[in-house]
Amino acid sequence: MFRVLVIVAVLSVATSLPLPSYVKKCKLNDPSFNECALRVARETVPNILKGDRKYNIPNLNPLKVTEIKVAQGNDLTLTLKDIDIIGIPDVEIKEVKMDSKTLDTELHVFFPSFGIIGKYDINGKILVLPIKGDGNINLTQTDLDVVYKVKLPKKTKADGKEYLSPEDGKVDFKTSRSYINLDNLFNGDKALGDNTNKFLNENWMDVIQELGPPVGEAIAQIISEILSGVLDVVPADEVFD
Repeated sequence: MFRVLVIVAVLSVATSLPLPSYVKKCKLNDPSFNECALRVARETVPNILKGDRKYNIPNLNPLKVTEIKVAQGNDLTLTLKDIDIIGIPDVEIKEVKMDSKTLDTELHVFFPSFGIIGKYDINGKILVLPIKGDGNINLTQTDLDVVYKVKLPKKTKADGKEYLSPEDGKVDFKTSRSYINLDNLFNGDKALGDNTNKFLNENWMDVIQELGPPVGEAIAQIISEILSGVLDVVPADEVFD
């Protein structure tokens, strides 16, 4: 079993707002809703890269995440702090699907390059390799293909209006290559640190397979928190035609 905690620095906006002017509405019961949603999503991305404080959208270039904690049983604890997620501006939105009755949603996106830069603290084992250290981390995924699935039930707030609330977000992903560099492993032992980084990069597929579930959950939580920031201030009847 693993546990994941993600903290994204976002603002708290209490007042209900209409849908942003740069987001066009689609007719939920229209047979071509998914095509419309895909077109709108592609048009919206360039307008939100710098964030929108009014709608609680953080700057996405880069996206700053305060903390990610991963605990994989007693075998591994990993904490990432003050990290920048880079590569979002180059995202290709490939597909948007939504069930018009349940509002269950699936988003398929592709990143030519997706990077995480920041601070790390790690202790435990990856595969069979003991690992311990704290310092700078640089993790890059190339050709990152991500499918995000989320439920969007309606919830009534104190103002009497219904709002969509992201729940049970899940991510599946695959990548053509993963690169990682961890500075200051084993209290700065260069030889041991270099060999460990070499091992992790040579065996990247096995590393991704082992750490894939918590990494996917972390990505899902980040997306869900950003969605929550927007949907928490835009009533459900403002989202669709």
